[in-house]
Amino acid sequence: MGIIPSTGEITFSLICIRANGLMFAWTHENIRLFDIVFKPNKSSVVQPIPVLDPMNEFTACFWVRLDPLPWPVGSVVFLNYSAHEKHDEIVLEYQTTVQFTVGANTILRSNSFPNMDDGKRKFICVQWENKDGMTSLYINGNLVVNVANKQKDYKVLNSGDVRLELGYSSAAQDLSGRMTCVNIWDDLLSTQTILRLYRAHDCGYHPNNLVIDWQKISTKLRDMGSPLLVTPSELRNDQVIITTTCTKPQLLHGQIFPEAVLVGQVISITEVVSELQCQDQCLRAQACNAFNIEQQGTTIKKTCQLISGVTGVKGNHVSYGRVFDRQGMIKALLTPSCSENRENSP
Repeated sequence: MGIIPSTGEITFSLICIRANGLMFAWTHENIRLFDIVFKPNKSSVVQPIPVLDPMNEFTACFWVRLDPLPWPVGSVVFLNYSAHEKHDEIVLEYQTTVQFTVGANTILRSNSFPNMDDGKRKFICVQWENKDGMTSLYINGNLVVNVANKQKDYKVLNSGDVRLELGYSSAAQDLSGRMTCVNIWDDLLSTQTILRLYRAHDCGYHPNNLVIDWQKISTKLRDMGSPLLVTPSELRNDQVIITTTCTKPQLLHGQIFPEAVLVGQVISITEVVSELQCQDQCLRAQACNAFNIEQQGTTIKKTCQLISGVTGVKGNHVSYGRVFDRQGMIKALLTPSCSENRENSP
């Protein structure tokens, strides 16, 4: 699912996330699954996101895909955090090797990095802690580098800007591609958690201790001019991108929808973290599913219902819901202010 702006396409070659603090009045469960589409020579966006405290440890993860290039890729900066008092507090860049910088000092260089200009999506995580100076690199959920004694006793300074960009570090040429699920935790995620993040393709799978929260980033981007955000179709194992145009962001909790009928035998009903986790269950079980968010008072419950067939959905007081067929295609959508469009995956 993605957002198509009503007048013109807005894409980005740079996002700057400032540490001024920001409050959000509207959120959307699945917006964290959107890609930001980067294209060369487009305008940049500035957003305030709080980075409040110095960090003794952190984990940074994101999905990225560079479009295939007819020339060799130079040094590509994916992530840069600079405090107001000091530049290059956290930098991750790639040339023929990956280079990971903390506190303006390079703490990891490794050739254990995939080819980034093959047009395929990669899930990348880096970790660092200051007690033993442990530094780790994960590619697609697997630990590939783990070294010690790097920047021991250092603290990453607070109050700065996080820059997300697909651009060269030493040239004005921007790259084109996609980034999504960019999160930074003030915590060391376990190897098992990082593997689950990769397998679930879900930015909200581990919501605790977030310093940079992809849900807030993408929500704010949508509210500031409706940028082009698309569902990563290669994660859904189909060849169709389903886009949704919403006329106005609004809270949908408590709205009553007309009843429809689920046709087929109910296989199971389980609580889930997100829609994509439910869809993954559907594809694994080769069964249709219905994903619903229900609110009773202040309690919000997310459920995934696997069924043998579907022609509709029953949605009393459902704030957000979808029904998928066995190929993961949407059969029903419960957001009355939105309309759908289907197009072939690029």
